[in-house]
Amino acid sequence: MNREAARARLIPYRNTASALTGTFTESPYYRALNDSWRFHWSKNPDVRPQDFHRPDYDDSGWDRIAVPSNWEIEGYPEPIYLNIKYAWEGYETPAPPDVPKDFNPVGSYRRTFTVPQAWDGRRTLISFQGVKSAFFVWVNGERVGYSEDSFTPSEFDITGHLQAGTNSLAVEVYRWSDGSWLEDQDMIDLSGIFRDVYLYSIPPVHVQDLEVRTDLDGELRDAVLTVRTTVRDRGAGGKARTGEHRLTATLHDSDGKPVLPEPLTAAVSFDGSEDVSVEPKATVRAPDLWSAEAPHLYTLVVTLTDPSGRTVDVQRTTLGFRTVSCGPGSFTVNGRPIVLRGVNRHESDPDHGQAVTEERMRQDIRIMKRHNINAVRTSHYPNHPYWLELCDTYGLYVIGEANLETHGVRDSLPAGLPEWTDACLDRMRSMVERDKNHPSIVVWSMGNEAGQGSNFQAMADWTHHRDPSRPVHYEGMNDVADMHSEMYSTPDQVEKYGTSGNPKPYILCEYSHSMGNSTGNFQDYWDIIERYPNLHGGFIWDFVDQTIRLPVPGDPRHTYLSYGGDWKPGYPTDGIFSCDGIVSSDRVLHPAIHEVKKVYQAVRMTAADPGVSAVKVTNRQLFLNLDAYELRWEVTRDGERIQHGTLPAPKVAPGADGTVKLPLKRPARPEPGAAYWLNLSFVLRESTRWADAGHSVAAEQLALPWHTPAPADPAPSTLPPLKLAETDKAVTVSGRDVELVLDKASGALTSYRHKGRVLLSGGPVPNFWRGATDNDIGRGAEKSLRTWREAGAGRKVTGVKAAQPSPSEVTVEIAATLPTSPATSRWDTVLTVRGDGELRVKHTLSPGAGLPDLPMVGALLTVPAGFRTFDWYGRGPQENYWDRHTGAFVGRYRTSVDEQLGPYARPQQTGNAIDVRTASLTDRDGAGLRVSAEPGEDAQLLEISALRYAPTDLEEVRHPHELKPRKETQLGVNHRQMGVGGNDSWGAPPLEKYLLHADRTYSYAYRLSPA
Repeated sequence: MNREAARARLIPYRNTASALTGTFTESPYYRALNDSWRFHWSKNPDVRPQDFHRPDYDDSGWDRIAVPSNWEIEGYPEPIYLNIKYAWEGYETPAPPDVPKDFNPVGSYRRTFTVPQAWDGRRTLISFQGVKSAFFVWVNGERVGYSEDSFTPSEFDITGHLQAGTNSLAVEVYRWSDGSWLEDQDMIDLSGIFRDVYLYSIPPVHVQDLEVRTDLDGELRDAVLTVRTTVRDRGAGGKARTGEHRLTATLHDSDGKPVLPEPLTAAVSFDGSEDVSVEPKATVRAPDLWSAEAPHLYTLVVTLTDPSGRTVDVQRTTLGFRTVSCGPGSFTVNGRPIVLRGVNRHESDPDHGQAVTEERMRQDIRIMKRHNINAVRTSHYPNHPYWLELCDTYGLYVIGEANLETHGVRDSLPAGLPEWTDACLDRMRSMVERDKNHPSIVVWSMGNEAGQGSNFQAMADWTHHRDPSRPVHYEGMNDVADMHSEMYSTPDQVEKYGTSGNPKPYILCEYSHSMGNSTGNFQDYWDIIERYPNLHGGFIWDFVDQTIRLPVPGDPRHTYLSYGGDWKPGYPTDGIFSCDGIVSSDRVLHPAIHEVKKVYQAVRMTAADPGVSAVKVTNRQLFLNLDAYELRWEVTRDGERIQHGTLPAPKVAPGADGTVKLPLKRPARPEPGAAYWLNLSFVLRESTRWADAGHSVAAEQLALPWHTPAPADPAPSTLPPLKLAETDKAVTVSGRDVELVLDKASGALTSYRHKGRVLLSGGPVPNFWRGATDNDIGRGAEKSLRTWREAGAGRKVTGVKAAQPSPSEVTVEIAATLPTSPATSRWDTVLTVRGDGELRVKHTLSPGAGLPDLPMVGALLTVPAGFRTFDWYGRGPQENYWDRHTGAFVGRYRTSVDEQLGPYARPQQTGNAIDVRTASLTDRDGAGLRVSAEPGEDAQLLEISALRYAPTDLEEVRHPHELKPRKETQLGVNHRQMGVGGNDSWGAPPLEKYLLHADRTYSYAYRLSPA
């Protein structure tokens, strides 16, 4: 009611100079109303203060609340998280368009403001950039208007309601309205005035709307710049205004210099009309084109003068010259086939909810750019306009998505219901009109998970007509969209589309569900996407976890990240399902983001020949060569750097290949048994907005063919002698510096000493379980595979046989039965103790018939307290898994055991490293326990973890602060665990090739020794 028509975001400037150098917040015609407001929370509309809008209303007893903010973040009841169901379903279950009556909170806001005297004779408007979900506005006790659509601006002309001096402003916000039926997004449900509120002033005759078109010629060299401008007369009172106004537009480059030889001009004659539209045009010769790789921006300043030549309005907008084409066999930006290496991003902050600060937005875009993300989908609503400015400036391709989701009732609403058509169109219109000048937006999306029906046809028709320069997307009804979009298709399903020959461009608007420890088989997706020209990438679900930071119960000095189930016990919730990010809500990077960075990188390196004397470099960038980078290289021997250097990047055009020769020096005598690696990295030569000089944008690791066989182990006869002692309960092996005691009942060591120091106080105990990941739980694996959970701890030793084949060698064979169901399994261990103190271990698992897949095949060793420094030579530095290790290079890494717990909102499997050759746990003096894979080029490598928690410990709590670390370290020495998966988190297992089936025998070996 009385809301201004949607338009581009325009705030008048004082003059051209200020428009070029300043921001609209510095304009004399802008006044921010962000501040502390008086606030009253009511449980429902019946108990709200109904006359609070009166100027003389006494609000002195009210609370104060920050604007912008969500009132639930400020301590009012209460956040709700449900994925598909509507947020109110724990209170009432109304039918559309009704909303709950008993619990539907109302926020009553009050403040005062003054209008500058310089605004006399002008019109004053108030702008609400985001209010959830519906609100009324009063000024000086008079109702101004009403609006819905939480994520697009609502503006009202309040000129006729103002008075001299102090004015009162009252806003009544409803948590849920009929519009909430169109806002069933998968996010924490919050409410309030959560984006900026401000006043701005316009002259009676002003630029009402501004649209910029940049039409490139067929050679993509020159462009026709069209400035579509609507000039409105709000002051003629229906009378014909005499004389001509004149519109002048000047185009400026990034240095503020004029681009055109002459300004664009157009005469504006009203002839009694309220609105007049003009379209001055000019040809711009060879402009720098905008792309995510090279986001060149220009500034357009539009000046309106009256018949006397006096300037009455000055506006500005930034623009980029670029063209998007999408049709059969084509989805291009500036003529090049685009590949979207994207993420979905909810607006979420643990301390501010949906009132995301500009600082946080800058942090987000820098994280994205540093990790080779080139696209973002504004899931599932128009984002804060500052975010789009950042995407324009930093360079991200954007799918702008309308605020429309009806997941819980999508089979029936909005469908083709005519009573919902206007609301659907209004949401699309509000987004398109506000955001039409952003070059970063390359696709319009009509919403998400809202079913099908003629309302979407109407939205698509309107959008195509209004803006034919961009394609339309909607996964829910691909028939009316310009591209084929899917969610959570498996790699095989994606490849099926690739091989189909279907020319309609294909994207995954959501894929690789990154809930908790996830994002497996990411490389598998991209091996396929890059193979077929009709596949154009996808958007990870999603960028950031959604949680709320709260004080730890009983310890308010510390905080934790809360999620569904923490806010109102017993209320329906989908719990942890809001935590699907590759970064935590406080923007701590998850290990998976390093995999994303590696797979998304646009520069590839492979060996040019078997000897790796040269490297083939493939530049998958669309518009840039490699001049912005330099190439750093190093050679490592068993993880230690022995050669390194820096070279200029090779001259490789976009989309082309090149070769670079490296000055590698092969050792005359390679160290026997050592592995040599070539590490390559393209790094920034100079600092950018998003990263410092030296930041790596692309990296690769190549094995060098310099391996020579390892020397033979010392013969037992050369080692110190051992003594074997055996009783009914134990086997003891002792020597010059070593003593081992094995308990026959458990088949595990109770002590492994070296020079009197206890290196091991328990194990190896067979272990087939991992702390269930969110993906495991989502597919019920913690139940269906549960027979393996206690199989190791519940083992029954059936035989222990000790022998001493030589004076310096003792073997102990342990046989055990595992209580798996429906059939028991067998676990055999052979321990070989050598006189130098080394313990060789071999495990064999023989699963029984008909058993489910194994989460893991491995063993747990208990290392005493004090050995907290963890070193390994394997993949790292971040945790990595069978199906997520492309971004983890083989090297030597050091950390503490306490740092091995991953940054997940709910504790789960964490801290794994694969392809491990050696690992050690040591004390402050560097003494401790060492684990080694069997030597040899073809030997099996290990998976290792070192935590102060057993796998089952991780499953017994909901939050990391609730974990109780053990004094000892649980050292996992494993053959392998199944992949973490991530095709989805509600049923999909890891890919077949990353599963451990129980229809085969598993055997592996390793060595323990003093470090």
